[in-house]
Amino acid sequence: MEDSTEISTAAIEEFNYVGRKKLLFPMLMNLFPPHKNFYELMCGSAYVSLNKKLCKDSTFINDIDPKVMIKHRENNYAPDSFNREEISFDDENIYWLNVPAGQLIASMMHSKKNLLFLDPPYPMDSRRAKAKLYKFEMSDKDHLNLLSLIRDISSYCVVCTYPNTLYGLILEDWNYRDYQVNTHGGMTTERIYFNFKPNIALFDYDRFGENFTDRQRIKRKTENLISKIDNSAPLEKCKMIEEFYKKFGRFYDMDTLPELILDLP
Repeated sequence: MEDSTEISTAAIEEFNYVGRKKLLFPMLMNLFPPHKNFYELMCGSAYVSLNKKLCKDSTFINDIDPKVMIKHRENNYAPDSFNREEISFDDENIYWLNVPAGQLIASMMHSKKNLLFLDPPYPMDSRRAKAKLYKFEMSDKDHLNLLSLIRDISSYCVVCTYPNTLYGLILEDWNYRDYQVNTHGGMTTERIYFNFKPNIALFDYDRFGENFTDRQRIKRKTENLISKIDNSAPLEKCKMIEEFYKKFGRFYDMDTLPELILDLP
């Protein structure tokens, strides 16, 4: 692989899975807080896991549909030997699973250093077309059970859906952001729920910014600041770096960040 922090994405476009998060990916990267373990529990094409930077510890990629896992194996992402309810892994601490998401959520040890990303089949009554899209659809009862599992967990959690009454009621204490996305069926509103404060710190700043123009503005601003520090005398440079760390170091410390991020307003 060209970059040790990312998985090669050469064949991802071949996996044109319904509901993949290609269009929402930049928005998600501008939301995900720092974490050491990442769980994409209803992965589908696994677009998010396969395009984001790898975590320091582990990345767990799961889907209940065995055919989805077979597709990933054909694309040379998942290992050849993995069985249902058996964790398999490669040398980059990427774990591939084929179990119900609720089972994993209920059995795992939740930590403020974990981020759970959930992209379940959207509730049927929130879709324009009411037709089934997946082999493993979810009933309203299934959605209710899932939401009951995540509502009060201590891990960071991000959930994608369309605006709908059930999610609005169960996750009424969570934050959310709405985005207009141009899909094959036209413009639609995607809603992202999350159980932490936004705009405190990010896991990955490579895509930070609302759009290309904004990212270029931030890049120039950052480069100018670094240049000013870098052109200073050695001891002045050390002093400035020390003061920066005193002022902003807590935003890079996994022991203090959870207190800043998980405390909902």
